Amino acid sequence: MSRRRRRRGDMLRAFHAALRNSPVNTKNQAVKERAQGVVLKVLTNFKSSEIEQAVQSLDRNGIDLLMKYIYKGFEKPTENSSAVLLQWHEKALAVGGLGSIIRVLTARKTV
Repeated sequence: MSRRRRRRGDMLRAFHAALRNSPVNTKNQAVKERAQGVVLKVLTNFKSSEIEQAVQSLDRNGIDLLMKYIYKGFEKPTENSSAVLLQWHEKALAVGGLGSIIRVLTARKTV
C-alpha cells in the first residue's frame, strides 16, 4: 500500500473517531472544548483534495455534526482555521444542503 493511501486511510479513521466520540450529551464545557480542539486539529490536517471524500463518507447525522463543529470553529478562529473551515463548509453544504445549516442553527444540543 502506498504511503499516500495509508495516510488518507489514517486521516479518515481519525476523522470518524473524532466525530463518533463527540460529547453532545454532556454539559461539561471543558469536555466540549477539548473535543472541539481534537476535531479542529483533524480537520486542519486534511489536504484540500481529501476533504470531499471525507465528507461523502458521512451520513446525514454525520454531516450535521460536522457542520456543528464547523460553526463552532468559526466562533473562535485560530491561525488559518477559518480558511480550512470554509473549505469543509463548502463540501458539507454540497452534500447536506441548506437543511444541514438550518438543523445546526436550530439544534438544542451543541458541541
